Amino acid sequence: MISDRLKAAVPWWGKIAAKLVLSRLPVGYGTWARANLFRHGTMDRPDRALATFAGIHAVAAAHAPLPSGFTVLELGPGDSLLAAVAAWGFGAGRILACDVGPFATTTLEGLKGLDGLLRARGLRPLPLAQASTAEEALAAMNVRYLTRGVEDLRALPAASVDLVWSNAVLEHVRLADLPATLAELARLLNPDGVMVHGVDFSDHLGGALNNLRFSPRLWEADWFAARSGFYTNRIAPSELLALFAEAGLATEVIHRETWAAIPTPRRALHATFRARSEEDLLTRGLILAARHATA
Repeated sequence: MISDRLKAAVPWWGKIAAKLVLSRLPVGYGTWARANLFRHGTMDRPDRALATFAGIHAVAAAHAPLPSGFTVLELGPGDSLLAAVAAWGFGAGRILACDVGPFATTTLEGLKGLDGLLRARGLRPLPLAQASTAEEALAAMNVRYLTRGVEDLRALPAASVDLVWSNAVLEHVRLADLPATLAELARLLNPDGVMVHGVDFSDHLGGALNNLRFSPRLWEADWFAARSGFYTNRIAPSELLALFAEAGLATEVIHRETWAAIPTPRRALHATFRARSEEDLLTRGLILAARHATA
């Protein structure tokens, strides 16, 4: 396994070079994930999964009353469904998790770990007594795992979800697909429902804005960032908020994380991004709550 310390020591350009090469090798995603490469998050840890959803639920509950047995949709669960399943402990009756591929591996051991944490906090335990497999446990909790992205979202009925959430996912949606994705999420959201999204605007290479050095033509080429495991859509915070508005959603910035100074010199950025506002370039992350504009 490649340690996080070793990965942090590799410069951003070295990570791009390595991923361009390694992603071409005939190795499956599961092998890369076990080696701590090309991972889609760290939600396979029960403690992190519960902490993540607990934070999402706290923001959601402060903005909209979630009904008993609420329906929840996690966009981009990544390597594990544990964070999605944590919603059961908070009273969810139907749990949806949607991704662009079948990346998640959820084990009975992981569910038992999450169950122990829920019990310790006095939350609803998972129905594991009669389950001999993770699949049986997920079925008992009405968990549905969707793996075809926007195509699966379009097949769900309108106004059928009370809480939509994601954590460091929206920045990975292909730029061309982002407006349609937000439009579908808005369509699915109950008129009284709420969305909560955590968005990371850093380059996901070294915690700066080195992804903005590249031209849109190169970056969006299928063979480059998207195929090689370092893609982000490079949308600016203000542009993302505008897309929410276009989807008919009113957003509130719950938290804005900023750098003390623009982390990658403006002069080093591609001309496409050089004119971005200082606020956009200083914003490392946002936590957003969104509701229908008429709510």
